[in-house]
Amino acid sequence: MKYSAVLTIIIGLCLLSGCKGGQADVPVLSVSIEPQRYLLERIAGPGWKVNTVLSKGADPENFDPAMSTLVRTAQSEVYFTIGAGAFEESLAERLAEASPGLRFSDSSAGVARLHGTHNCGGAHSHVHGDDEGEGDADPHIWTSVANMKIVAANMARVLCEIDSTQADVYMKNLHTLNLSLDSLDACIQAMMAQGHGRAFMVEHPSLSYFAHDYGLEQIALGGEGKELSASAIRHGIDHGRADGATVFFTEPQSGSGRVGQIIKALAGKEVSVNTLAYDWPDELMKIAEALTSR
Repeated sequence: MKYSAVLTIIIGLCLLSGCKGGQADVPVLSVSIEPQRYLLERIAGPGWKVNTVLSKGADPENFDPAMSTLVRTAQSEVYFTIGAGAFEESLAERLAEASPGLRFSDSSAGVARLHGTHNCGGAHSHVHGDDEGEGDADPHIWTSVANMKIVAANMARVLCEIDSTQADVYMKNLHTLNLSLDSLDACIQAMMAQGHGRAFMVEHPSLSYFAHDYGLEQIALGGEGKELSASAIRHGIDHGRADGATVFFTEPQSGSGRVGQIIKALAGKEVSVNTLAYDWPDELMKIAEALTSR
């Protein structure tokens, strides 16, 4: 029996048994990643339970959700996608077939995508970009505060559509959230205005939108999911030295085991960040602090 057919049967049995909506009849909304949950919980309030598809610490490049995750997502009122990559596309395809009544909503609609950041070999930097251009779209839009304000507005709009009686509450919550995001952005802007650390290094180009927003230079050793060659590392070290990069950002989803030699060659420092964490604003502040500290 095909996997999708099994999923359809399981979801059907769950719906017949009345388990749609999750614990204590609290309606469920699903998102792909934890940064979305951070936003949506602040907009939706306690009347909704928010389910995250990508499990904590999982690598989006090779993530395969468990059956329980698929069922939980299928039982949601809405699944908010964000263009997070292949795992999300595959999941949406399976869910659309198994649960035709599930509503999908692209929370990234209207976000100007950077292109080509994952298609180059060796060390490369990307600061500028828009929704035009060559190459694949960079999925890491959650490293931009401005982008996440768009994501939040999209999710709030859908919430108002499906629960119009609480629309005023959702819009008030969105306004409060936007004030906090504006404060975060202003703080990072002020820190970057100090003029320190305009260039930084990463293993894979996960901070393109952060670099774009604050006029920084990201030097990435390779594309997403690609093993680093010795020549790429050598080229990256030379590029980093030439552009004055002294910080190397690493994330738990990646790691070549060769970071130490790069840091040693640059006489710089390694800073571990997790932009897929629930408290993503704290992670962005950590990036800014690493770049501006002496």
